[in-house]
Amino acid sequence: MPKISPSLGPPFGFGSAPIPLQRNPEQASAYLHRFAGLYRYLIRHKDDDVVPLADELAFVDDYTYLIRQRFGRAYQLLTHLRLTDTLTVFVLPGSIQTLIENAVKHNGGSETDPLFITLTLTDRAVTVSNERRPKLTAVDATGTGLKNLQTRYRLLSDREVIIGDEANEFVVMLPVLKQEKNNVLI
Repeated sequence: MPKISPSLGPPFGFGSAPIPLQRNPEQASAYLHRFAGLYRYLIRHKDDDVVPLADELAFVDDYTYLIRQRFGRAYQLLTHLRLTDTLTVFVLPGSIQTLIENAVKHNGGSETDPLFITLTLTDRAVTVSNERRPKLTAVDATGTGLKNLQTRYRLLSDREVIIGDEANEFVVMLPVLKQEKNNVLI
């Protein structure tokens, strides 16, 4: 089976880190610890087709911490967990982070009017949704990240990534995969 690598690049570079590295050493240390955690995750899972949902959620936690440090309360993640076991269900590495990154990249948020990104987890799907609020400055939208996710899911399962691109809301539903005894993902 052909292997398509995940598009797991750096979430954003050190040059964009707005934290005062010299004025607040504890905050800088926490930021760098989380940033390093992102890279450890990317390296550890670079050749993995899937990861336990629990691992991906820990990765997302580190990523959203960096977003909070960079943008304050302008982007907020609301998580609704509607499944009991996140260790026996799987998603593609970096898949949820990619969707959150897309929401931040393409939509405006501010301290006074934050963009809420909703993450809903069930035993069938991981859904990431947000209100559409295009940024004032246009952002290149190639759709590469979403196409990559769709292709990677097609190679692993017969379940499709569902994209809802409405006028006021953007929604992506990723199938949650379960591993059968013969290592087939369903």
